[in-house]
Parts: sequence; C-alpha cells; structure tokens
Amino acid sequence: MPDVYGILGVLLSLLTPFTAPGADEPARAGEASRLIRQLGDDSFAGREEASRQLLARGRAVLPALRQGALDRDPEIATRCRRILDELWSAEINALLADRQWDGDYVLIPWANCRDQFGTDEAGRRFFVDLITRHPDFFERLRARPQLASAFFQEHVGKIRAAFYPRLGGRDSLAPSEVGCLLAGATDPRLDLGDDTHQKVVDLLAFDTTFRATEGPPGRPVVTRLMLAWVGRWKSLDNVGGLNQLMEGYLRREGIPLARTIALDRRLRPWTRAWALIWIGFYGAAADRAALRPLLSEHTLVSRHGFGGEPQRDVLIRDLALGVTIHLSGRNPADFGPRDVVFGADLGDPKKYLAHPHCLYFGFATAEARAAAFARWRETEKADSRAK
Repeated sequence: MPDVYGILGVLLSLLTPFTAPGADEPARAGEASRLIRQLGDDSFAGREEASRQLLARGRAVLPALRQGALDRDPEIATRCRRILDELWSAEINALLADRQWDGDYVLIPWANCRDQFGTDEAGRRFFVDLITRHPDFFERLRARPQLASAFFQEHVGKIRAAFYPRLGGRDSLAPSEVGCLLAGATDPRLDLGDDTHQKVVDLLAFDTTFRATEGPPGRPVVTRLMLAWVGRWKSLDNVGGLNQLMEGYLRREGIPLARTIALDRRLRPWTRAWALIWIGFYGAAADRAALRPLLSEHTLVSRHGFGGEPQRDVLIRDLALGVTIHLSGRNPADFGPRDVVFGADLGDPKKYLAHPHCLYFGFATAEARAAAFARWRETEKADSRAK
C-alpha cells in the first residue's frame, strides 16, 4: 500500500488551488465550512453525516477539505484526510478504467503527463505506478513550474549519488526511477541544459537498468518516453551515449526517429552521422528509400587519417552510401577503395561502442568516392533488371 498520508501531505502542500464551477459562491462556501466544522461534532452520527455529505460533494469542496486537513482538531483533520484519500483513489480508479470525469483530473497530474505516457492501458498503468511510488516528484513538477527545472536537476543529482556501483551504490535503477527520469527529461515545461541530459544518459545506459525495465507495462512506455526524449534533445554532444540507449532500449523501434535525425540538416553533422549508423544497425532493406536524398549531400562530418593510411574526408553521402549498401545485404568494403576499409561490419552494434566507427566511411580522394558511387549505381541497375 502507498503511504496515503505522505501522498496527501504532498497534495495539501503543493496543489494549486482548484475552484469548481460555483464553488466560490458565498452560500456554497459557507455550507462547506459548516460541514467541515461538523466533522468535529460531539455526535458520532453527526460526524458521519458530515463526512458523507462532503464526500458526495467531491471535488467541489476540495479547498475546504484541504484547509480542514490542517485543522488543529485531530478529528476534523483526520476525516478530511480520509475524504481526500477517497477522492484521490477515485481519480486513480477512473484513470485505470479509462473513464472520463466531468472535468479534468484534479488530484493526480494526468493532464500534464498524458501526452508523455500515452493514453493506452500500458501508459495509464505505468503512470499510476509512478505517482503512487513517487507522488512528491510529480506534484512538485506540476505545482511549482517556476522551480521545476531546479528540482529535477537536484533529483537527478541525488539518484546519481546513490546509484553508481563503482562508488558502492546500487547496481541498477528500478523501472519507476527510470520512468521519473524520462518524465522529467521529456517535460516540455522544463528548461534543462545538456549537462542534465547527459547525467540522465549516464544513469540509463547501464545493462542492469536495461534489464530492470524488461517486459510490460514498463518497457513499452519506457520506449515511448525514450523516443520522445531523444526526439526533443537531438543536439546531444555525447552521441555515444545515445547509441548506448539505442542499443539498450530502442533498437528497431527507434528507426523512424533515426531517419528524422539523419535527414534534418539543422542538426550537427556528427549527430546525424550516428543516426545513420543506428539505421545501419537496426534498419531493414525498406529503409533504404528514406536515405536516397542523403546520397547527394556533401556535408562534411569528419576529416582524419589512421596511422599510415591516407587522410579521408567523411561526408554525409559517404555514410548514407555505406549504410544503404549494408541494408541491401552486401558488404560496403566491396565498394570502397582497396587501400582503406570502407564501411565496417554493421551487423554487430556492440563492436562500435568502443571506437568511432563513423570514421570508417570516408574517402581519400574525390576519384575514389566517385568510383564507389558508380559501382553502387551499377549494382542497383543490375538488381532492378533481375527483378
């Protein structure tokens, strides 16, 4: 069972005032106040009747109930808390049953989170699990938006301090902790810097955390949140961290997002290059069509040389060519110049977590590049004739 009084304490201190239609009318406010006082009546029957009437009025008397829960009379405070608990449970049950209220949910922050978690059963159940386990987290994000960014950054710092196994901490995050991190990272109201996002990456990119979120309802919703997060934070400096998240959480489900990133010329070339590699890892032959516009893009990704090898320029079109060849079931190395390795074994993503594999797609000369593209065009024509 959740700590009901702890939950209510958070709700009482953080909820923004709610006013139902007509609840501020003097007569109705006076009646609510009278019923609150009746909760401390000497007669048990009188106290029970007041509780029944307040519960029947429901959310229309929330301001009075919140005030009453702080009353010095322990009987009044206890009964108000019990009524608030019943109303909170009613909203939870309505959400799980996918029923609609006459108005918005008031005691649970569903309005702020429904787009992030999704309104299907898995999304609703995962959200309910999170707010039951971490009610203060979501209420502070909702009730104090001007302080929410600082709160979330502090929250991330506390998890990091308690987590790292090499520092004697825990060796994995619970699914609910993963959910809280992604809920904050995807909240459009929060203004978070790259440093905070990178700390979230560091926490999530552990094999033990991957395994902790396996299975429904956690993994489908975690994947949904992860896609929203990466889609929002596409300017990530540490693309290696994103690649680890792709390997651990997204895989084939992340391909549509990877295509979007790869085709977006407003993003940094290096980020787009890694998106192309993701497509090479987890894509299929049908994904080649989306890469066709990139085969003519000359944006420079990197210029480098390995040991005694000639210096190479890596262009977006070079990466697109290598990935396209790989997705056709062929080896990119068969199309590159003979003095260097063009492309690499895209069939094993783990092989590339330790070194910058994007760099293996460049050409030392314009002639070598032209020859590789010519060979691929001839291969495509032969494939077309064979159909």
